[in-house]
Amino acid sequence: LTHPDSPTFGRWECVVLSPGTALYVPPGYGNGLQALVAGSVYCYLLDGDFDPDAERVVNLADPEIGLTWMQPVVNVSPKDREGISLDAYVAQL
Repeated sequence: LTHPDSPTFGRWECVVLSPGTALYVPPGYGNGLQALVAGSVYCYLLDGDFDPDAERVVNLADPEIGLTWMQPVVNVSPKDREGISLDAYVAQL
C-alpha cells in the first residue's frame, strides 16, 4: 500500500509464483494471494517478530483498489472480508 503521497499508493500488480519461487514484499506494502491450485501453501517470512498491532487488513474487494483476480473468488477468510476500505486505511495514518 505504501504511503498516500507515494506514486505507487493504491496500485497493484499480479505476480504468478511457480513452485519453489518467492516474492519479496517490502515493509509497508500490502499483499494478497489467490491460490490457483488446490493444496497450495503460502508462507510468510518476516524480518522481525510479528506485531499484530502493526497489521492492517484492507478489504481487497474495495472498488477503489480495482483489483481483478485471475479466477473467480470462492473462499475469503472472515478476517479479510472484514478488512477496511482504502479510505479508512488512509484515515488511520
